[in-house]
Amino acid sequence: MKFNSRTDLINNIKEISSQKEKFKIININGDFLSGKTSSIQKIISDIEFINQYNVYSYINDWEKYNYLFDITSDFFENSNLQHPEFLSNESKYFVSSFFDTLASLNISHKELFKEINELLLIESNIKLNDSLKESIETNIKNDLKKNLILNYFEISIECLIADLLNNFFPLNNQINSISEYLLSREPIRILLIFDDAQNISNKVMEWFKLFFNYMTSKKLGDMILYDYKGKDTEIYFGEFFNIDLIYISRNKSLKINGNDIVSIDLQLEYISENEMFENYKELIPEKDLTKLPIMGIPALADFYTQIEDDNEKSTVFYAVNSLLKYIPPEYQRVIIFSSVFDCFNIKDLNLFEEINLDENEFDSIVLISDFIINDENGFRLEKNAKELLYAVFEVAFSDFNKDDLLSISKTMNQEYNHLDYSEFELLRELAYFNCFDKIYLAENYLMDKNSLNQLIDRRSDYFEKDKTFVSIKEKYAKQLITYNEIRDKNNYEDKRKSITKFFDGYKEEIEKRNKILQEDVVSVGSEIKEYTNEKELLEKEADRKGQISISLKNEIREIENDLKPFTHQNSKWKKTTNFVALVLSVAIIFNSDRIAEFIFGDSSNFDLIIIITLILLILLYGNGLLRYFRLKFKSEELHILKQNKSNKEKEFEKLTTELEILNADKRAKESKIDDLKNHIERMNKQIYENKKKLEKSFID
Repeated sequence: MKFNSRTDLINNIKEISSQKEKFKIININGDFLSGKTSSIQKIISDIEFINQYNVYSYINDWEKYNYLFDITSDFFENSNLQHPEFLSNESKYFVSSFFDTLASLNISHKELFKEINELLLIESNIKLNDSLKESIETNIKNDLKKNLILNYFEISIECLIADLLNNFFPLNNQINSISEYLLSREPIRILLIFDDAQNISNKVMEWFKLFFNYMTSKKLGDMILYDYKGKDTEIYFGEFFNIDLIYISRNKSLKINGNDIVSIDLQLEYISENEMFENYKELIPEKDLTKLPIMGIPALADFYTQIEDDNEKSTVFYAVNSLLKYIPPEYQRVIIFSSVFDCFNIKDLNLFEEINLDENEFDSIVLISDFIINDENGFRLEKNAKELLYAVFEVAFSDFNKDDLLSISKTMNQEYNHLDYSEFELLRELAYFNCFDKIYLAENYLMDKNSLNQLIDRRSDYFEKDKTFVSIKEKYAKQLITYNEIRDKNNYEDKRKSITKFFDGYKEEIEKRNKILQEDVVSVGSEIKEYTNEKELLEKEADRKGQISISLKNEIREIENDLKPFTHQNSKWKKTTNFVALVLSVAIIFNSDRIAEFIFGDSSNFDLIIIITLILLILLYGNGLLRYFRLKFKSEELHILKQNKSNKEKEFEKLTTELEILNADKRAKESKIDDLKNHIERMNKQIYENKKKLEKSFID
């Protein structure tokens, strides 16, 4: 149901509250400054209406509550209590036991204490998982304390119900039948008003649902601890209560299902323009009416009649405070700033110099801002909020050039919208540099080598590279510098000075490297000289031993010539001749009588035969016998020659080995000298390149 008039809304709420349903949830929605809270204030100020209830509680400052019992304690703050002596006995005991349990845990199990405390805090999203439950079961020996932690929600509700029953239905030992007494009394009428409830935590929402679950499905016997077997234990708690809950939010409703629960949705919309001018024009200066959107004029008029300072901007800032009441103060100004843009993102909001949002902060303020819309075009402000915030922007940020902001925002979104925000942040930081040595920059300025390399590799279209330096292409550098000048403003020059100082450090580092290289060149030059001297000594020694080698060769040759007369050459011809002579000598010996008969005509003269045989054998073997006897007579000379030859050959072989070693050493020296010369060449080249590096500056 929708209402344009606060009066109609109030009358409708009163009518609903007069109806007979036991549990009513009245959800009131509406944009900021539509008059929701002021309507409720009028209801609360109606004594006749409030006196219908035994207990009423109005809560709108949810941030002050840390634990659920903080909220339940406010249920008694505005009450028609008949028996103060029963006030909050159970709840107080619950709170006392709760803090005793936490205190003992903080001493005995500090880590468990931190986990449990975080679990029970309203704003925490931590839930009771199996691991934490097991830890509680293991480490908390006292069953009451253990139960207090494991059933914190249920016990807080049971204590509240017990205190309410004790206050309005005090029992004594003379009462024999609980049901007879309790059901003879009127139910407790409770009015709960939860204002500004759009940002209530999930834990509080769960508590509300559990509370109504107790009212509609739990029986008296579920909570009675002593041994009582009467039928009274079957009475539902709902028999003792009538509850009206007014839940006020811009865009959220409390949806709870259950027996006897009625949920009603009401929408308060802005009043018509005609009604606004008729009823409120006299209450607010006309100049304010022209600057503010129409929608919030009734609430602003109420505020304006209460202020003492006649400041023409008072109503404006009241309206803004109402809109931004859920935004943390440190982010409110940047939300005002967002009204400049039709669509915006984190890059746009970070043009505002007083704060630098990161992605998590940006996501959080979008999440809690019910007037920020996210669609396919990006983030934008709801129409009425944009009108109001832009009116404030023109006052608060008059020194900003809106056209420049919109121009640079358009450029950023066209050229860099496809970048991850972390990539964009790094790229804009690099835009401060005219050029940079990426290795030195990553290790000494960014402290993150991987992100820089990944950016340069993934977004290579933005960069120009040579052997040493990387720079952002001129087109993009100019755009990003313009963005940085606006974004960093007062810090802009400080950053440039920081980079100048960083480059001075880079120069010192390069000069230090060159000094080390130059010292190495001198050192290596001395080393080359030493190796050259050693090589020359090796060459001289090799020449000397080469001459000795030649002399030995000549001496061996002369010995070989002297040995030739003693050398028996067993050629093929000589072998054949010796074989023939052997055959003939055998034949002569066995046929000597025939030979004698052939020569002398008589074979009986044995002496002649012997003589002839000897002569033939001398002819056959005489040369060999002569050589044999000659060798026998000169054997000592032959032995000396052979011994000399063997000694000379061993000496020559040893000398040859020494020459090979000398030549190998000489080649090693030559190779080492070449390597050192190449090393000097490389160092000189590096020195030259380092000097070239110093010709460029990281910043103009």
